[in-house]
Amino acid sequence: ENAVDSLLYGFEYSAEGLIAVARRTVCTAFSRIDGGALSRLPAAELARALRSCELEVATEEEAFGALVGWESRQASPPSPEELLSLLSAIRFRSMAASFLREVVSTHPLLARATPDQAAKAAVLAIADSVEGAARARGKRRRGAAGADTAAGSSSNSSSSRPCSSSS
Repeated sequence: ENAVDSLLYGFEYSAEGLIAVARRTVCTAFSRIDGGALSRLPAAELARALRSCELEVATEEEAFGALVGWESRQASPPSPEELLSLLSAIRFRSMAASFLREVVSTHPLLARATPDQAAKAAVLAIADSVEGAARARGKRRRGAAGADTAAGSSSNSSSSRPCSSSS
């Protein structure tokens, strides 16, 4: 919460040094920041944090949950453009295919971002891709090791997201 307050204070007083430190702190403390505090971030700042290589989340599902919580706490609904910007910051390919299908693709946030269902179609295509990649890894592992050692989930379990991941 203090990181968000510091960031907002830095914006108010054009304190570039404070803004830089607070942005980094928001990312490194992201999992510990209360949803109410996160909801005070402007959409562009939340998108910046979600895109950051320094964002520390246990899983990408957590990042999506933070976005959902942020959106639900806004006094006025974010525009479809803001929602698309935020959604584009999420690394969907790091999520489990089942989470993409059962949670993300059915979430009303996607319909608010793209009433024509384009976002839902994109998420379902990513789920197919993630599932296909998991099957391919499983086949390679079975062939190389002689035993079934396929990964059960494609979730990112590290605390910090690698910069090379993309949605």
